[in-house]
Amino acid sequence: MAVTNDVFVRVKSGPPSGLFKAPYRFKRLSELLEDMIPKLGITIFDLNGNPDGLVLDADGDTTISAPIDDQIDIEINSADDFTFTANTFTALSGSALKTNTINETTAASGVTIDGALVKDGMATFTSAAAGVITIDADTTDHTAGNVVAIDLGVNSASVNALDISADVKTLLSAAETVKSINIDTNALASDADTSAVIGVDITASSVATSRADIKGVRVTLDGAMSTADTIYGIETGFVTGSTFTGGSEKAGIFINSDATLNHASETHYGLLVDLRDVINTSSSEIAGIKMRLEDDAKGLFIDASTVTHAAGNLIDVDADAKDIASGDLKGVNVNIDETVVGTDGTKVVGNDVTITGFATGRADLIGSRITFDGTKNGGDNTVGLIINADSLTLNHASENFRGIHVDASGLTNTASSVLYGAHIEVPATATAAIQTDGLINSTKNAGTPFGGTVTAVETGDGKDMTTTLTLTNFIVGALDGAAAAKGIGNICYTFPAGQHLELVYSLASIVLTAVGTAVATDTGLGSVIASGVISVLSGTTTFEDRLTGQAINTAAGGGTAVSALTASTAGVATGIALNVAASVKNVFLNSAGTWNANNTGNLTATGTVVLKWTRMQ
Repeated sequence: MAVTNDVFVRVKSGPPSGLFKAPYRFKRLSELLEDMIPKLGITIFDLNGNPDGLVLDADGDTTISAPIDDQIDIEINSADDFTFTANTFTALSGSALKTNTINETTAASGVTIDGALVKDGMATFTSAAAGVITIDADTTDHTAGNVVAIDLGVNSASVNALDISADVKTLLSAAETVKSINIDTNALASDADTSAVIGVDITASSVATSRADIKGVRVTLDGAMSTADTIYGIETGFVTGSTFTGGSEKAGIFINSDATLNHASETHYGLLVDLRDVINTSSSEIAGIKMRLEDDAKGLFIDASTVTHAAGNLIDVDADAKDIASGDLKGVNVNIDETVVGTDGTKVVGNDVTITGFATGRADLIGSRITFDGTKNGGDNTVGLIINADSLTLNHASENFRGIHVDASGLTNTASSVLYGAHIEVPATATAAIQTDGLINSTKNAGTPFGGTVTAVETGDGKDMTTTLTLTNFIVGALDGAAAAKGIGNICYTFPAGQHLELVYSLASIVLTAVGTAVATDTGLGSVIASGVISVLSGTTTFEDRLTGQAINTAAGGGTAVSALTASTAGVATGIALNVAASVKNVFLNSAGTWNANNTGNLTATGTVVLKWTRMQ
């Protein structure tokens, strides 16, 4: 502090070489001491406990004093700037500490700074091996504060709020990692619902007229890599052994957007992967997104239940193909390998689509739609659907293969007049609606086979049909053991309602079985069941108006198999073959002969009946 009270001393002057000058004069004691102390070589000055200050400059406003016990004050220009207490040097408010170097006093102890503001430049931290910057806020209750806060006003063309350069100086050993930023945040068991523990929180705000791109996180991978290791832009993971039992929703990456888009050219993506500039010289796999999944996991789960999709796509693939030198460009490629024995009754499904409509909804329900666009001039193929099973091997008798399987057997129809398993529309210039090198098989029959001893397989395009009836011990009729002529028959098939044209009928390897003596029968197909005392069918036209009776012998163990192929008895496109809506739809297998008394029981037929016909509506 400044000296306000001084003592005047009368001093007698001495010779020029002496200490004092003549004559007597009054001099301030403080001034006298200033002259005497340096000349006397005094290095310790004891004020005997008095709080008076030592004045250090000419105008008396810079002092060192001890007005408080165990404290030294330094006053500069009449202002208290610095104090010393035990083990502490304090720069008071308004004062600054300027130095090029602050060193630790004890090795490895470091320097402790309680709060720091770095401005007007940058701070550089260096360390030989240990952590460069350590922030210990473990004992602090941070209710609304930031452990590290960076407030940057940018005027430069390119600036980093936080710049970290981590150059590996020595070769890394196995399992060693270098982390530019390592954040370890631990939650407490009693944290409240809707609270959050966030490792990194980034807010990038724009203004309406800004043209700057807004990017929350940008990861740039640089350099060259020649070995078969991994390069990840972002890697997230749940630590092995972590157990979650609270019913929480967990995500490796969570993207939440509440953005408002105010421009027609604005595009908005939850995740955008751009691989267009990849230069590939030898890689066998390049993918925008690749997933490795646990047994019960889903590769992609889209929940859009609360979103009104006026005309949007839940998954949109836009691939502008350049020159395809070889191989295939695939919009979606699904490759599923069954690597263990599957349980009987389970399925491996490449694509499963479930669409649920509403009772009053007017939207069409389409499981899969393929739309072709553009112009083709190269003379190649355009195919809506290819099912290739060239590499499939079936090694079991009960294995079934269906290139396309439409199962609408459980459909409940109360009013619709149009039901198709497959509906194909082609232009008038088309060669055919369906081209096949095999059969078109439908287990949903157009007509109706009779009873459990007749099965029907119908092939065709829904209009031109072939019906194959397999008879197994089919009961043609009962034999009463009378030695007399008799006609018998039974319905084996019923054509569907409406108009149709019957073209050709066939008996293939028909075997008749009856106990007793063999009988030569006359067996054919008619529109009316045979009856009466007849030994041949020709006496009544309708008994054999479809297929003229054929000579087939019976035997107790089955007679000789007989086959026949004919048009309708009356001729093509006439009689029963020209079958209008009111015509008889039933097809009867009839047989007539002169029976023996030992022919009892039933006459049965085994073999195949084939009907070739065309729907006319």
